[in-house]
Amino acid sequence: IFDGDLAIIQRNSYGKNNDIVAVLLDEDATLKRLRKSTTEVSLIPENKNYKPIIVTPQQFEARIIGKYIGLVRSSIL
Repeated sequence: IFDGDLAIIQRNSYGKNNDIVAVLLDEDATLKRLRKSTTEVSLIPENKNYKPIIVTPQQFEARIIGKYIGLVRSSIL
């Protein structure tokens, strides 16, 4: 996803393991790959320049707001 592109998000409040989801962390929105294990929930960036986010109730108020389903490139807008 490049600057100016539009991500298409299907609204829902859940995600399956490995889905790319839109998440509200406190007041900020992010788009990351969801990884669930028996001990933690992680949000994994596709961009290797960013670090994964381990979601813990002590650090973040997190809420899934939708699932990524497509992209519109800014070059065709």
